[in-house]
Amino acid sequence: VKTNAQDQMIAEMLLRIYRHPRRDLEMEWRGNPAVTLGDVVMTPDHGQELRYWAYKQELEFDGGLKAQLEGRLVR
Repeated sequence: VKTNAQDQMIAEMLLRIYRHPRRDLEMEWRGNPAVTLGDVVMTPDHGQELRYWAYKQELEFDGGLKAQLEGRLVR
């Protein structure tokens, strides 16, 4: 971090991520190795699309790809 603007941007992003910790996503799915940490993942929830930041993804391959994804709601 080299400037005050970068400090401010990082602080605002962290506050958005961690301000509402009860809206987390834990999803087991077929997996996508192209999803990287920090990507926004869209999921349906009660008739609306919710956006989550991916902060953890564990991939497993045993003849088929499986993934455990965790994310925080984007506010």
